[in-house]
Amino acid sequence: MAIVAMWFQAAAETTAPAGANLPGSTSATSMMSDQNLMLIFVGLVALALVVQAIVMIAFSVKAGKAMKEMMETVEDFKGQITPLIESATEISETTGKILRETAPKVKIIADNLMETSDLVRGSAERFDTTITDVNIRAQQQIARLDTMVTAALATTVQIAETIQHGIEVPARKIAAMASQARTVFEGIRARVKGYRAS
Repeated sequence: MAIVAMWFQAAAETTAPAGANLPGSTSATSMMSDQNLMLIFVGLVALALVVQAIVMIAFSVKAGKAMKEMMETVEDFKGQITPLIESATEISETTGKILRETAPKVKIIADNLMETSDLVRGSAERFDTTITDVNIRAQQQIARLDTMVTAALATTVQIAETIQHGIEVPARKIAAMASQARTVFEGIRARVKGYRAS
């Protein structure tokens, strides 16, 4: 603010002509209006500072109320969480007691599971051997069946070719005879038409 005031004062001195400070001159009036402007400016700045201070005080009061409410909420939460913690402690103690009581039983069950696992493993190995044997036999039977089906298909193809040949040759002969008969018939018909026309 002091810088702004000094700037206004320097501006007033540089714009005023020599002898302008005499009473009754126009520059004295100009200087008076500059001083009035300066006072208005300083008043506005002071008013802005007062408004800012009021806002900061209101903000501080609100922040204080919010802190008080937050502390009350924390106390309420603490009151609600304490029974839960006590309940969890009781549950963990009960769980520990149950685990201590059931540990020998769990060990017996684990031992039984290991024995059962050994039995199942032995059975699985025997089953695997049996399945391998069955698989080998099935593959041999499939190979025999494939040979038989291939031979049957080859025979069927030969029979089909023989039948086709047996039908095709007479059919060609019949077709040739039919073609010749048609040619003869058309020739006779043409002659008959020729006789009628003459």
